[in-house]
Amino acid sequence: MIGARYQWHKNFSATLDPTFIFFNPYHEPMDDASNPLGIKIRADIRYQFKKSSSGSIAYFVAPEFHYKYRTKDRQATFGFNCVGGNCAYFMEAIYSEVKTEIGASLKTGFDVAMSNNERLALEVYGGLGLKIFRYKEESVPPGGNFLSEPSHQDFFGTSEGAATPILFGSLKLSYRLW
Repeated sequence: MIGARYQWHKNFSATLDPTFIFFNPYHEPMDDASNPLGIKIRADIRYQFKKSSSGSIAYFVAPEFHYKYRTKDRQATFGFNCVGGNCAYFMEAIYSEVKTEIGASLKTGFDVAMSNNERLALEVYGGLGLKIFRYKEESVPPGGNFLSEPSHQDFFGTSEGAATPILFGSLKLSYRLW
């Protein structure tokens, strides 16, 4: 992840953190076709409070917006010319699963200067929010029907389209260019 922050006032700034998704560190059952590809964008508008008396710690609070678009190739068995549950023939094929997430949260944290010139800093934050995710299947063979519909649930067992709570925290190392 590489991001940018623009401070237009001593108390206000905006942050944009785009991320390219090319790997899933968590093993999923039935995960046999490919690694995911996609993007994730986090953006916030921060209100910075007065710096600590030492001047090395700056506290902030920010609403954060989250968008994620990810595709992943999956393999499934498809039935063709199916009538009443009986199919004329079957085929193993690879299709694309597209997942989108939209969310918002409120986070709070602080920046700690790690050098005398305040260019290098450590950012620590955490927050609460909600996200909604949706799935779509693409590149399904023409005329093919899933023998078993793909299951779309998140870690908490929440189904697609329902609001899911998120609790997060992060450590970031940043370097100010100018």
